[in-house]
Amino acid sequence: MPRRKVTKPITKEYADKLDNYIKYKLEPKLDREATFQDLIESMIKASTYQKVDDAYNVLAETWVKTGREIDNVEVIYKRYFLKNEKMEVKKSQNNNENTNHSEASKKKESKGCLLAAGLVFGISSISPLITLIFGGDPRGLEGVDYETGETYSVISNLRYSFIALIIALTYYLWAHYLNKTQE
Repeated sequence: MPRRKVTKPITKEYADKLDNYIKYKLEPKLDREATFQDLIESMIKASTYQKVDDAYNVLAETWVKTGREIDNVEVIYKRYFLKNEKMEVKKSQNNNENTNHSEASKKKESKGCLLAAGLVFGISSISPLITLIFGGDPRGLEGVDYETGETYSVISNLRYSFIALIIALTYYLWAHYLNKTQE
């Protein structure tokens, strides 16, 4: 079940190092006789799941070489490492879902920006278009700011909304291009 098989014999020196670790560090910390499961937990805390998973068979054989017994080597492995692999797969799936969700929200955001700018441009262009349709000169159109009483050129508003539309269109196309290149 564990990934790596023991290819070299376990040396007495390595078994003695592990035995000393168990006797003088692990068991005093636990205040009882250590089990193989205690060793695995200790190693995971000191290292990573992946490193302990890779060294699992070596640790098991070295544990036995120190004169200790392992009750359920496969059960311990399944408890710590198969569950961890399932959690890693779930984390990976969640990350993919979050990525897809953020890409979809970016796409909606760029569409919303484009629609808002298009709406402002459309509303700003109604008065000059009606004036043109009826044969008038739209350059002379003026609006009045009701709060300050000042007049302003309707054409300048049309220019600003057109600029906003161009910026929104650029943003939309840029977001669309990024989505296409990521696929």
